[in-house]
Amino acid sequence: MGIALAIMLIVVFASFHLYRRTLPPKVMPVFPLPALPKHTPRVSFLVPAWNDGPHIVDFVACYKQLTHPDKELILCVGGNDGSEEMARSLADSDIHVITQHAGEGKQVALRHSYSVSSGDIIYLTDIDCRLQDETVNNLLGTMLKNGYQAVTGASKPLKEQEIEPFVQIQWAIDQYLAPHLTSSISGLLGRNAAVMRHALNAVNAFNEDVAAGTDYFLAKKLLAHGFQIYYVPGYPVATEYPDSIPVYIHKQARWIRNVFVLGRKFHNHSEVLGALKTLLLPVVTAALLLTSIILASAHSPIFWPIATTALLSVLHPYLNRRWYLKQAGLKISGPSPWLHWYADMRAAMRATWQILRNKVVW
Repeated sequence: MGIALAIMLIVVFASFHLYRRTLPPKVMPVFPLPALPKHTPRVSFLVPAWNDGPHIVDFVACYKQLTHPDKELILCVGGNDGSEEMARSLADSDIHVITQHAGEGKQVALRHSYSVSSGDIIYLTDIDCRLQDETVNNLLGTMLKNGYQAVTGASKPLKEQEIEPFVQIQWAIDQYLAPHLTSSISGLLGRNAAVMRHALNAVNAFNEDVAAGTDYFLAKKLLAHGFQIYYVPGYPVATEYPDSIPVYIHKQARWIRNVFVLGRKFHNHSEVLGALKTLLLPVVTAALLLTSIILASAHSPIFWPIATTALLSVLHPYLNRRWYLKQAGLKISGPSPWLHWYADMRAAMRATWQILRNKVVW
């Protein structure tokens, strides 16, 4: 009976994944760029940068190429790598540099930047991004055309990263999960978002202390005050994706932890449940593998279905990653899907440990 059940599980599993392989890749729609109005409001780009010297010159160069007629850049820069001196050497009439002190964090940096900005629209992005007209005008044009108060868009890897297998998997997942139509959503991607100043003033933006998860926190504040956030597809911003397992684990753990902790604060039960499922994945996988070993030593008749379930629980995420790559039109070989699965498991374990210790770190 146990072997028969195991065979049935394998047949169902194989049928599902074989069926998916017959489906064609998704065709990404091509979005026309919305036209900007003749008279556009002033836009302030707020960019905190701590020990990010290698990115400052490239970021400023891309900013200068933007054709938006009325813009300013507020760089809040600090660290011990000489980045503030570098930033100040690039200051101009529309490029303002202020100091970020040790221990202030992103929220305080945004608070200081916001206080000296003058734009009617605040554009949030990161120093490791490379802004282009298509990206900026896509958000702002859609925002102004439809009267939206807050908009956010997608991201893609830097050009030099697009051939890295570990980065390609992350990019494929992002493309698969992103909405393909302009739609109301519950979050902000802090490296590609724009919010009207009056909306930020209404929610007292950046004035509360937030150790981590500033983008998530701001999104929930906007929603709580009745402001809708709209996702605008197409023309993602190029940004630096994690290209090593340790960096990915650090960033992914922070994201999982922030959703769980801040989701509870804002009573967002569906997001908390989703984060909890992610946190439990390593526990469930380890429990299945350990149970299989115990049942094997005891010659239990339920060893085969439990062992099969354990095996499939490891194989499923690998095949999922191959599926995401196919849907994105990307083909890679080698161990990268396994490495990405391993990094996700490690990130979930790290986030769980931080939550249990009540340790919120950036």
